[in-house]
Parts: sequence; structure tokens; C-alpha cells
Amino acid sequence: MFFVRKMKFSTEETERIIKDYDGYMWVAVDVKRGMIAAGDEFAGTLKQTLLKERCLLNNIFGGGIDLETGEIDYVSPINVKWIDERSTREVPSEKRERMETLLHYFFSELPAIKKLKSRPRYSKKPWGGEK
Repeated sequence: MFFVRKMKFSTEETERIIKDYDGYMWVAVDVKRGMIAAGDEFAGTLKQTLLKERCLLNNIFGGGIDLETGEIDYVSPINVKWIDERSTREVPSEKRERMETLLHYFFSELPAIKKLKSRPRYSKKPWGGEK
């Protein structure tokens, strides 16, 4: 089962995900457009899928979600954008909050996510303006 979407998973889809995956699922998220690709065993396939959906490479970050505990793993080979001394497989800290918010939205029907305390919404508008 392979998903590409911009809306949250239904209860039926969540039950199928829990049944089909052995407690862990790879995800790739476009943090700017709010789009997810999930369900493949290769992170590179997820990245390529989002690129076909016209997502920009700089906005795509990968990780995984533990379906039993709700923990999000921010380490993935697709997070290496350029080959230099600063390259890392982790999602940069400034993108983590957005990725976590999106994953909690998409997988809000997972029992482990329901147990987690809900995070506050952004205090500023996404483009940095304040009112």
C-alpha cells in the first residue's frame, strides 16, 4: 500500500496501515506544500514520487513513524541534499516542527498519536508576519 496525499488518513486506512506495516513506516514530507508520500520500503522512491508531484527538492524531508508509540524518526538518506561537510541525514531543526505538525495531522487516527498531547498552533503566520 502506497500513499501520496494532502489530507489525513481515515480510520479504515489507518487500520490497514497498522495491519500492513510491522510497526514502522517510512515517510517523505514536503514541508512547504503540506504533502506526504508514505508506505514504501525505500525512502528514495518516496522522494521521487513527491518530485513527480512538482514538489521542490529543498522542501522534501524524510523520516519514519513508529506506529505503536507515535515517535517520529527524523533520520533518512533523502535528507542529504548536497555533498559537503555540512551534509546530514537528519531533518534540520527549523523544519522539524513543521514536519511533526504535518505527521500528527496525517496520522491523527493512529492510537499512539491520539494519546500524545496536542501541540499548540503556530503563534506567527507562516510567512513571518505578525498582527
